[in-house]
Amino acid sequence: MTLNLSNIGSFGAGSYTLFDFSTGATTNSFVASDFAFGTTIPGYSYGLALLGNTLVLTATAVPEPSTYAALAGLAVLGLAAYRRRRKHAV
Repeated sequence: MTLNLSNIGSFGAGSYTLFDFSTGATTNSFVASDFAFGTTIPGYSYGLALLGNTLVLTATAVPEPSTYAALAGLAVLGLAAYRRRRKHAV
């Protein structure tokens, strides 16, 4: 079964119950690998788990590449400042 995700408002990182099998089919008939992602919402990594009688989607926010670039830039500036202070201290 293919799962297509779309954001119709207020989607964020967290856990979401997609299906509740408590009335009807049992989870013994399914495994998490029976479900695959088609369309997803960018900026998140996803996981599926069968917990009891429910299929649960877990969405984890993934930092944008610009976040990594900003952190790398701060690290370089910090290193330059450290080296400059160390050079003037001698």
